[in-house]
Amino acid sequence: FEKIWTGDLRALLSESFVYLDKATRLEVRGVEAFIAHRARYANVLPDGQCRSQEMHSAGDIVLALSVCEGTFTRDVRGAGRKVSVYIADVARFEGPLLVELHSYSNHESVKAQLGIPSPSPSR
Repeated sequence: FEKIWTGDLRALLSESFVYLDKATRLEVRGVEAFIAHRARYANVLPDGQCRSQEMHSAGDIVLALSVCEGTFTRDVRGAGRKVSVYIADVARFEGPLLVELHSYSNHESVKAQLGIPSPSPSR
């Protein structure tokens, strides 16, 4: 499972792989599309490091809790600041291949670290 951010994805992901980012509602389908998505993430946090905090499995399901830290480089307010993102990933495997990955993170926490105010709730 740790190969998702560090290893050979072409060997790990099934052809029908689906990635869902629950924080942004982004859905990515297919190996090449996910590799491109991971590259965009690396551009935003080029010195980013993800460390596994906990990992649990039950059958073909793996839950991984991680923290990713790095310098935010996107050309918006807060660029150049260090950020920490806590992530919970729920992965489903079929044999040795990863077929589905749901990722949960707190983007409001990242925005606060960057000094970006959250919109006021509408009344």
